[in-house]
Amino acid sequence: LSAYVGLTEQDAAAYLDSVPYLLPAEIKNLARIQGPPQDAVIREIKNRLPRTETAEATANFLTLLALFGEYDKIWEWWEQRSEPDCMPALRDFTEHLAKAPVAAGPLVKQLYGAKAPGRQRLLLLALGTILPNDVEDLDRQQALAVARNLWRESPQGSVHSAAEWLLLQWGQDVDPAEFFQETGQPLAVGSGRNWHVDRFGQTMIVVDLPIDNPADGDHPGTDAGLPSATRRLAVSATEVTQAQWNDVMTSEEGSAAFANHPVAEIDAQDAIRFCNELSRRDGIPSSEWCYYVDPEANGALRPHTDLTERSGYRLLAEHEWVALINVNISNGYWKIEDDGVMAPFCVLDRNLGMSPVRSKKPDISGFFDGLGNVGEFGHLDRMIGPNSTARTGKDSLYAICGYRGLGGARAKTPKTFGVSRKSRAPWFGLRVCRTIDVDPE
Repeated sequence: LSAYVGLTEQDAAAYLDSVPYLLPAEIKNLARIQGPPQDAVIREIKNRLPRTETAEATANFLTLLALFGEYDKIWEWWEQRSEPDCMPALRDFTEHLAKAPVAAGPLVKQLYGAKAPGRQRLLLLALGTILPNDVEDLDRQQALAVARNLWRESPQGSVHSAAEWLLLQWGQDVDPAEFFQETGQPLAVGSGRNWHVDRFGQTMIVVDLPIDNPADGDHPGTDAGLPSATRRLAVSATEVTQAQWNDVMTSEEGSAAFANHPVAEIDAQDAIRFCNELSRRDGIPSSEWCYYVDPEANGALRPHTDLTERSGYRLLAEHEWVALINVNISNGYWKIEDDGVMAPFCVLDRNLGMSPVRSKKPDISGFFDGLGNVGEFGHLDRMIGPNSTARTGKDSLYAICGYRGLGGARAKTPKTFGVSRKSRAPWFGLRVCRTIDVDPE
């Protein structure tokens, strides 16, 4: 550090050579230089940013600029790039802010004036990494007011979820049910809004997902596997919680302390029974339900082979879940670490067990826990559709999506594995969806 305090302008380039390789916590030490040496470093960063090739190095430069209070240069760099191009660096930059003592005021000022949904979302996530006690009272109040407004009014599910995450991180009460409690009716999709709240208090985000499973080796959401035909779905932003399960199934299972955790230790029959109950309570005609009672299977519930064409509540198909995950990878929002883990977003800390829903940052579309807080029941592609290989009277195989030990969280590409309808484990839960024909535009 003593060498940097006396840094000359001629040494600025050599000084910056070390920055790309530093840990975020180390960068704050290098930010101690003042006066003309600091000006020289800032000029050199501005020259280097357009040529910096790795997201890690770019994020370190952006963090150093933030520590110097040079936010204008960060916004200038951002303005000159498309969101997919700058997403990996911005993703790492927001993580660095949690480890560096940056001032929140400039971020709040930018959030107040931000109009583009992508910028709103990233600024919300950046502020959420800063502890509320480290934010000046006036800045905190203003940020909370903007976040609350975006949570209620933004038409983008990605912004809605990011605002919700910030509010929760800063200890605010958030209840999606308030959207329909005021009128007695669910908040409907439409009028440019791509999310809504159903009558059960679940936030549902509308996405277009592939109708068919792409060819082997291709993954929807990437250039190679982008399907030509899509289906519009409303998918729950979170995994079903213990409280939601108890309310719908009139159950009293689980401790009140875990009401906001994902419901777990259920089997496939429990999961699809829950979906049918949602359809019944929502007044959906039984002809549109996705599961039926099979008398040849001892009264077990079976998925209709055309369930993806029905409007009732159901589980995601295998290829639909893979498409939801891959959109984060293809847009640079999730990165793959050396050990194959797509981190740091939506991957459960394996040493802590299940987390409450909405604890981890939402993904690029607004979904929480995409890679698994619990393993999510779904449908193996070969078991549904016109070419289904499911046999009456036999145990159909279901998919477990995102289970951290056997699937997506430790895979270089999202994967699923099959289980029988009677499989049950402490980490099996569900997320629900519906096929809809409403155009949010």
